[in-house]
Amino acid sequence: MSYLDELRKIDLNNSDAIMGFAIRLGDERDKALKREQDLEQSRNDLLDMLATGEGIHVYCGKPDVDSTEFDKVVRFKDREQFEEFCRKSFVRATKQGTVSIKVISKNQYEQFSASSRNSMTEVLAEQTV
Repeated sequence: MSYLDELRKIDLNNSDAIMGFAIRLGDERDKALKREQDLEQSRNDLLDMLATGEGIHVYCGKPDVDSTEFDKVVRFKDREQFEEFCRKSFVRATKQGTVSIKVISKNQYEQFSASSRNSMTEVLAEQTV
C-alpha cells in the first residue's frame, strides 16, 4: 500500500493516527537518507580503491551536435579527476544531448576499439538506395 493510500485511510479527526503516520513517514525518510549516504560513501570508497591501483577506467559514449556518435575510453588517476570529468560531461550534455559514462575494467579499457558513426549520413545513404 502506498503512503497516499495509507493517508487516505487515516481518520483526520484522530490526532494520534495523524501523528503516528507523520512519525513513521519521518523515520522512513531518515532510513532512506542513511541508505543514500551509505551508497555515496561506498561509491567514493570504491572509486578511491580503483584509483590507488591502476586508475579508474571509463567508457564514454555520446552523440555530437552534428549527428555524429562516438565513443572512447579514458583513464583517470584519482576520483577527483573522474568526478570533474563527469561534472563537465553532464554540463555539456545539457546543451548537446545525452552522454553515457560507465566504469569499466582495465582489461575492457585495453581491449577497447573506438568507433564513430554519422547517423545523418546513414539516413541519407539509405534514401539514395
